[in-house]
Amino acid sequence: MNSAREEFLKIAHAALAGDPLLPTLGVEGDGPDFRYSVDQGPLPSKLAGTEFSPAPPFARDDLLKVLATATRSRWQRGQLPTQVNLDDLSSYFKACRVSLAVDPGWFDLLFSVFHLAVGLGAANRWETLQVKEKYGTLRIYYEAEPDVVDGLDRIIEAAEHLSGHICEKCGAPGELRPGGYVRTLCDEHAGGSNG
Repeated sequence: MNSAREEFLKIAHAALAGDPLLPTLGVEGDGPDFRYSVDQGPLPSKLAGTEFSPAPPFARDDLLKVLATATRSRWQRGQLPTQVNLDDLSSYFKACRVSLAVDPGWFDLLFSVFHLAVGLGAANRWETLQVKEKYGTLRIYYEAEPDVVDGLDRIIEAAEHLSGHICEKCGAPGELRPGGYVRTLCDEHAGGSNG
């Protein structure tokens, strides 16, 4: 990808495939300070091949906010995420209480979850119990005070959905790759060996 804008749009189009309002998604700027806008309305029950019943557990804006925060983090850092970045999340966010059993490519996605949780007023009111990859996508298990659960659920569910479109190795746009072990990888990391 040549810009944060291109990467944001590619992942958004993959994650929101089937959304009739996707054509209204507009992005201004190419750098990490890009801005986006999209028409409001309910999401369809099927997005990117995933059937939600009765509807997705997140709003379009939740998903785009998580993606924009992750994309900005990735492009501001200017280098590929590392295991050190993942390990450092617990020193930045009190809620990150467990080791993260994922590859570094999902660092920015996890950063966005913890960062947006602070914006919800949940900074010290929740904690992770387990963070892992399962069937090629991110899973975050947590406990929280009751009044922040709804907001956290929406952000976490959006991040988990997005993880099926972000390479778990490097953070670039990716896709679920079937095989003996399902992974979400970019074309480069898929490289015929599935990881």
